[in-house]
Amino acid sequence: MALTKGLTRSPGGIRRVRIAETLPEDDYDPILDQLNALLDELPDPAVLTAGQTTSTIHALQQVTNRLDAYRDHVAAAADDAGYSRDLHAGTTGVMVGIAANQDTAVGSASVRRGQWLKNHPVIDAAYSTGRVSRAHVEHLRKDCDRIDWFTETSTDLVVIAANTDPSDLCFVLAQLVVASAPEAPDKDYEKSRRRRFLQTSRQRGGELEIRARLDPVNAEIFLDAMAPGLKNTEAGNTIDARSKDQAGLDVFMDLVQRGAATNRPSGVSSVTILVEAEHIADGHGARFDDGTPMPPAAYQRYTCTPILTILPGLWQDGTFVPLDCHRDYRRATAAQWRALIARDHGCVRCGRPPRHTQAHHILSWAAGGLTDLENLALLCESCHNDCHAGLFTITMTNHIPVVTEHHRGPPRP
Repeated sequence: MALTKGLTRSPGGIRRVRIAETLPEDDYDPILDQLNALLDELPDPAVLTAGQTTSTIHALQQVTNRLDAYRDHVAAAADDAGYSRDLHAGTTGVMVGIAANQDTAVGSASVRRGQWLKNHPVIDAAYSTGRVSRAHVEHLRKDCDRIDWFTETSTDLVVIAANTDPSDLCFVLAQLVVASAPEAPDKDYEKSRRRRFLQTSRQRGGELEIRARLDPVNAEIFLDAMAPGLKNTEAGNTIDARSKDQAGLDVFMDLVQRGAATNRPSGVSSVTILVEAEHIADGHGARFDDGTPMPPAAYQRYTCTPILTILPGLWQDGTFVPLDCHRDYRRATAAQWRALIARDHGCVRCGRPPRHTQAHHILSWAAGGLTDLENLALLCESCHNDCHAGLFTITMTNHIPVVTEHHRGPPRP
């Protein structure tokens, strides 16, 4: 076809095609042809009653589960026999993925499940008879080593799995993991932090595809920030014609655009003027917080308007040290944020802009540390976590925060 002329495949795709061309396709048991023929006899979905519809879906899922189980068994048996080497198809996972016209990761997962099921006959039986799905089995497989009494409770877990959806099963398993190993949640959180990512991929026509994984804490922050904007997409709303996914993206982009519109934390005025305390009246030597000098005439003109925030302090070795804006509560005030931005200009460790930072207590608030400038420093989220993990410390030298690393290498991204 003219539309496909000149199109090319990725190197991985070319390799998969070459392997696929060498794999036999017609050397299977005739019973599979009978199964395919029976599928042709299924009734027209349009003629099913309400009761028949739900019953049919339930029965179809059982059949799907049984077929998935059988494929996992076939994959494990092929792995034991070393057929991928005989067929020059790489690993068994690669061979299974290509034979199924799926990603090789799908094939590898099938091999892992099949091998795991050999050691868990109760779960294998439930899977093979269609009582539980592939998703149920995958959750059980991933958590089995973290639950001390997993084998002894397999029968009960199958009953739970057969009567709940995979996400609810995951919730139950998480409770069993905590009961078995109280320290597991902390380890899970650290593991989740390491798995976090955001990927962007440009598509044709200038479109952008975004994929991300958030740790549980940031997931809650994200969902909480998104929730107010999604109210118009709730069930029964006839005003908003957008789909839920479209509305979700619009809300997300609104958050992005509002964040990009300012280089300051929420609630902090956009323009701050640094001036030595003795010149607060005449504005001599006043500068914007990026160091740009401000003309005295402009200083006199704007000091009586809410457009500017005047921050008194003193210059010390080229660094502006604001006068303290002490407060006896935990969170830094807007005035303190202005002072921190003027002094630190961003994360004191990696230099990320102020809008990406948090006000860190050098001596923790819980340990009696005060919320004042001598005990505060700006840190981005990543460096903030590293600080609490003990990878570096901050001390104040001449009213300026100084970072001391306790590990080798640059700060983690």
